[in-house]
Amino acid sequence: MDSRTVEEQLINVVRSHLTRDPRQVNAPFASDAELIELSSDLCLACTTDSLHEEIELGILENPWTIGWTAVNINLSDLAAVGVEPLGMLLAWTLPSSIPTETVKEISRGIADAATVHKTALLGGDVNTGSSLQICGTAFGLVPKAVARQRTGMKPGDRIFVTGSIGLGNALGFSKLQKLEEAQEIEMHYRPTARFDARPVIRDVASACIDSSDGLFASLDILSRLNDCGILYRQRPECYHSDARALASRFQIPLWLFAAAEHGEFELVFSVPGDRVQECLNRCRDLQLNVFEIGKAVEGSGFHVLTENRKAQIDIAFVRQLSSSIREDPGSYVQSLLKYSRNVGLE
Repeated sequence: MDSRTVEEQLINVVRSHLTRDPRQVNAPFASDAELIELSSDLCLACTTDSLHEEIELGILENPWTIGWTAVNINLSDLAAVGVEPLGMLLAWTLPSSIPTETVKEISRGIADAATVHKTALLGGDVNTGSSLQICGTAFGLVPKAVARQRTGMKPGDRIFVTGSIGLGNALGFSKLQKLEEAQEIEMHYRPTARFDARPVIRDVASACIDSSDGLFASLDILSRLNDCGILYRQRPECYHSDARALASRFQIPLWLFAAAEHGEFELVFSVPGDRVQECLNRCRDLQLNVFEIGKAVEGSGFHVLTENRKAQIDIAFVRQLSSSIREDPGSYVQSLLKYSRNVGLE
């Protein structure tokens, strides 16, 4: 089974009649942001992303969080490439019934995110429509020699993530299951573009991607682009406390909070084996709390190693399960649990 998502397949259909600019440095899907050569040593990085499905499904409801997230989902793509941000454009689609105070609170979240990242909203557009959607486009500059792409990982490279994992899927689970603590978990959900990791991404990483669609989705893309297998070492301390609490309460295998497809926008990056200590030293100097979560291996398999078991999972099957989330969120959760039992990762 092909692990490409419906989104990736649609992108291929859309681009089938389009011509790429000869100045474009990256191949399709090979970078979190598109890289355009401005000179022999400088690239413009640009990316666009929209916030809609999470709002439509009720995963994000807090207006400030919606504004904050709309900015960070775009800036996170720039951070994965090692970029210095220049600014953003935002296009809003607003229902005619939306309260003015809600719009103000979304705007406040946008402004707070821009301030934190020392960037600016350069302009945009506002329209009305049937449901709330915010689409952003972010720009930045990066020296061509240190622009980091998703390609470059080799067997033996160790894999790191810049922060705790599982909070995005803990939020998704709590909202879709309508749990009492869902609003509190949303208050904890503050995805933040990891520009603080830029020196490590530029100087030490061999490949990088953000975890916008969950950790396993990111690892799958790195695996396919670099013709490597993945050995994922599950470490409970890498998971956010909300994910650990829900896993314990509902008897959900912890690895599923990395496998489902609502992420935290941390950076997932590989480091050559002989540069791991250098990476750790740089992270310590920058006060970055990174977690080593596995390594790239020969072949194409995706293995999960827990304290008690090593299992090969069908990452294509796991990712395709997410296609049912709109129609039947409960069925999606049950399908993940059933698969986990089938492979012995309970």
